[in-house]
Amino acid sequence: MFSVVHVQCGPCSVWSMFSVVHVQCGPCSAWSVFSVVHVQGGDTNRQISELKFKLVKSEQEVAALEQNVIRLEGQVTRYKSASESAEKMEDELKVEKRKLHRELRSALDRIEELELSNAHLSKRLEKMKANRNALLAQQ
Repeated sequence: MFSVVHVQCGPCSVWSMFSVVHVQCGPCSAWSVFSVVHVQGGDTNRQISELKFKLVKSEQEVAALEQNVIRLEGQVTRYKSASESAEKMEDELKVEKRKLHRELRSALDRIEELELSNAHLSKRLEKMKANRNALLAQQ
């Protein structure tokens, strides 16, 4: 919105014009003053054109920033989903690691148990062989 306000200076009775550009923020519908410029005589049209140009430029910048926001929100969504997926996979891998460690401890315990049993049986076998050899030697 663009408005021109005429103001008369009391003591000198000189009329001056002020142009005020109001910019409305799209999402929140708030109005704010963009620029206040004192305008005199022939400079009016030039300064109005400059202000209109600044307004258009500002609107373009706002549009570009809104596009950046949309793009960045999309990136945030993708990164959040990738992060959640990675965390889920990490939790699954931790569970699998604990399971494999339990199986490894169980297998190592079983190996130790079998080695002890094997050693015991080997000693018994050696004793039996010795007893058999002793019996054969007596006959």
